[in-house]
Amino acid sequence: IVIAWIGLMAWSQGEPRLFVRLVIAIVAVYFVVGLSFRTALAVNVIALAFYAAAAAFAKAMPGTELTQYLSMLMVTNVICVAGAYNLEHARRTAWLEGQRLAETALQDGLTGIPNRRRFDDHLQRVWSQSIRERKSIALLLADIDHFKPYNDRYGHQAGDEAMKAVAAVLAGFARRPLDLGARYGGEEFAIVLFDTTRDHAVRIGEEIMAAVRALSIAHTDSTAARVLTISIGIACVVPVARRSCEGLVQLADQALYAAKDAGRNQARVQEAEYEHMKTGYFRRQAAEQDEPGKS
Repeated sequence: IVIAWIGLMAWSQGEPRLFVRLVIAIVAVYFVVGLSFRTALAVNVIALAFYAAAAAFAKAMPGTELTQYLSMLMVTNVICVAGAYNLEHARRTAWLEGQRLAETALQDGLTGIPNRRRFDDHLQRVWSQSIRERKSIALLLADIDHFKPYNDRYGHQAGDEAMKAVAAVLAGFARRPLDLGARYGGEEFAIVLFDTTRDHAVRIGEEIMAAVRALSIAHTDSTAARVLTISIGIACVVPVARRSCEGLVQLADQALYAAKDAGRNQARVQEAEYEHMKTGYFRRQAAEQDEPGKS
């Protein structure tokens, strides 16, 4: 409206200064007012059309002068369009680079899956949501069996490749939006399962172990099997406000060590211990020789 009004005044009064103000208004729409590129372009096209229609209708401005004015306005628009496009492109590029850096900061450099920082943030968020919705949550901590002997036998490059393969398997089991597979640290991985049951968590754990064994990565120095295997500790609880998610991690960690003590290449579950455990006090219990998946 302002641009059209200035154009109308410049035409009706034949005042060059008002025409200069019209040019300034066009530049302001692109760079000062802060409109988006497409919106600013549409506003200026409408203003130019109004200016040309008003001048042609009144027939008070000579055709040559009108053509010169419109040409100057078109040139002004073209210059401003180029500048505004470059400015908007630079802003979008900067935003995308910022997003990429933020994602990279939450990604493990070796395996490409979420890292420990992402895991901690996600677990805290899902824990709070589980409390609000009174949903159960399961945490699976997985550890590659006898990984140091594997590195000693096959070399650290082979160890890195094995780590990537195991990470890809675990990440494939975090399929739902609030599930997450992450590298917990070293040769340990974690999977968060939101709104799940104990039986479902156990089944997922067994499928993960089977998928890792199916990779058929030779490991002659392992006492658990002739191929690379993992042990899994499973904790499944219904969170309460008086407890923190650190207790869930501790519970899964205790279950993981129970699986290791029982001979590795198996899963152990803890859930009832949640009500009686003392967070921050790790308790390593002697493992019972029972079937995998039983606590």
